[in-house]
Parts: sequence; structure tokens; C-alpha cells
Amino acid sequence: MALRPKSQILMEEWGTTDPMRVFKLARASINAPNPPLETWTTMKLPYLAPSFTPDMHLPSLKELREATEKHSLHFVKTGLHPVCKIGNTIVKYGGAANVVEEAENILFLAEKRPELRLPTVLAVWIVLSELGTPVYCMMQNFIEGIQVRPENFKDLPIKAQDRICSKISSQIAYLQALPSEEYYGRVHGQGWVKAPLGINHATSTDVKTVSGPYYTYEEFTSALFRARDSQQAFGLMTEEWPPEYEERRAKFRSVFPDWEPNEPRFTWIDPKPANVIARPIKGDDGNEDWDVFLIDWEQCGWYPAWVQSFQVTHRWVFMYVDKNQAKDKSGIHPVVWYREDELLEGVRQHFDPNPDLDRVKKLQEADWGFF
Repeated sequence: MALRPKSQILMEEWGTTDPMRVFKLARASINAPNPPLETWTTMKLPYLAPSFTPDMHLPSLKELREATEKHSLHFVKTGLHPVCKIGNTIVKYGGAANVVEEAENILFLAEKRPELRLPTVLAVWIVLSELGTPVYCMMQNFIEGIQVRPENFKDLPIKAQDRICSKISSQIAYLQALPSEEYYGRVHGQGWVKAPLGINHATSTDVKTVSGPYYTYEEFTSALFRARDSQQAFGLMTEEWPPEYEERRAKFRSVFPDWEPNEPRFTWIDPKPANVIARPIKGDDGNEDWDVFLIDWEQCGWYPAWVQSFQVTHRWVFMYVDKNQAKDKSGIHPVVWYREDELLEGVRQHFDPNPDLDRVKKLQEADWGFF
């Protein structure tokens, strides 16, 4: 598709070409209400799992906020969704639809991929904020173990690190072996209320729009291209496209059309180290082994098969600030990249040992990430 004038894209998406007006509309779209629940999820709320026991209760918003102050499970107490520990459970909550979508994903996978090591969804419910807006809440079991952050992981023996990566890779391979449902979208033939950045194009609407499902690879990449044009039109602070933009755009678009494999595969979209919980166990031979759980299933679903490997390459990053080394002239300790290629190869080994790194590099040069 030929490059449309920037002003035309802004007018079609936002109804105005004024940059400040677009900025305000974009900010407003973040807080736009979700569509009616029944139009974007099959879940009936409140949901209580069979394992929800009589000694449990659904905490109020006040209780959740108090628990977040005391037992926040975020690395910092900010983010899209607060996550807190209450007894032997954790609760994720917030105004975005992702909480419900994640619960629906986990319940789907618990049925279809029973050997996948996942959290258990105990309850999903809605409370109202002081403004009367819905706050979606999901309760899961608390998983004991080591969160695989670089500062924790680097101190483990190399053998243990490699074993954990292999276990992750085997689980992803098992996930990817789930028979395709022949569309790109969320579980049960649905789209995303808040799609990943790669296909998300915010527009000036009274309620959030649902992205997908897409029934061909061409439909999916068309959504991706529209999102890219929309985001660039909004982000580039020039009245019209800079002279070199059309060439950059053509180079970016050339990466996708024949990228294979591209059949729909269920994808763990955020495979970053912090979304893995590992704990030592005894193996069948009596030696030390590791049990590995994959957490955080927001925005997951059926994506082109190459997306999983791309996401691992893009998100599986082991870097940390080494406070044992001297500070630089700015007073900052150096950042260390830890076993970068070895760990990536370990996680990809069972499902995509030979990824198309040339395409990945081109997207990195374009400063593009799917999520």
C-alpha cells in the first residue's frame, strides 16, 4: 500500500491533524471504558474455581490496596496492574481488560495443555472504584520459587541455568504443539480489547475497540502495518513525513510477507526472565532438577508461529547493574549482559533452534517490538 499523507492518517484515526489535540485524544483513549463484558470474553463473572475453598474470600478494593502497600509483587510499585500477595494467593487487579483476558487464557490452557506449568486461577470478579468504574480482579495460587531475574539467576550454577532454560524451551515447544485453530486472535475466536503494541492502533472512540480476530496472515500483517503507520504518524513531530520515511517504511514492511513459519500458534507473548518461577526438585534419577512455571499470560493467543521465537529473542534479556564494578564518570555502575547468546539458544533449542535472525536484526534496526 502506498504511503498516505501523514495528515490523512491522523484525520482518519483521530479526526484532527493538530498534534496537541491528537495527544489529548490519545491520553483519553487509555482511560476509555471497555465494551460490554459479553462482547469480548466468554467468562461469566464472578468466577469461582472448584478449588476456591470456604476459607478464602474475595477481597474488597480497600483490602487489595492495603495488601499492595504491604506485599506488592511488582519489582516497583507501579505498572499497568498492581499485584499483591494475600495469604497463599496472589491477586492481580486493574481497570484494563487484560486481567480477565489473562484469566481466560490460563483456564483455556489448563484444559488444552494440562502438563503446562501454569498458575491456577482461583477466582475472577469485579469491584467498583470510587468513580463507579469496573476494577477487574484475578486471584491465583502463590507459586513458591525463585523469580528468574538476572540478579537471582546469575548466582546459580551454570548447569542449573542451562537446565532451567531447557525446561522453559520444552514447555514452549509443548505450547506450540497445540493444534492450530486457523485464525490469529484470542481464545474462543475472540479479539484483544487491548492488543499488543505491534497491532494496536489507538483511535478516537468512546469505548475501546477490539482488535481481531484475523483469518489470514495477510489480514494480520495489514493490521500490523496500520498500527505502525498510526503510531509513527502520532509519534513523529513533523507536519508531514520526513523525506527518508518512505524508504524506511518500505524496508520495514519487506520483513513480514514471506516470514515463515507463519501459521497460527498459541504464543506466550511476554517471555521475559521475571515471568519465570523456578524451584529445585529431585529428578527421577535422584539428582537435582528444576521445576519451572511460566506466568503472566496477558495478551497471549494465536499468533504467526515466528512471533514466539521473535519474542524470546526480544524479551529474554539478562542484563543487570554490576555494583561490584567501579562507577563511570556519571556516577553509574556499568550494565552487564550475562550469557546473552547462550541463554537465548537454550530457551529456543526445543522449538526454534534456527530462527531468522536477519529479520530480527532488521526490526531491531527499525526500533520495533511486537510487545
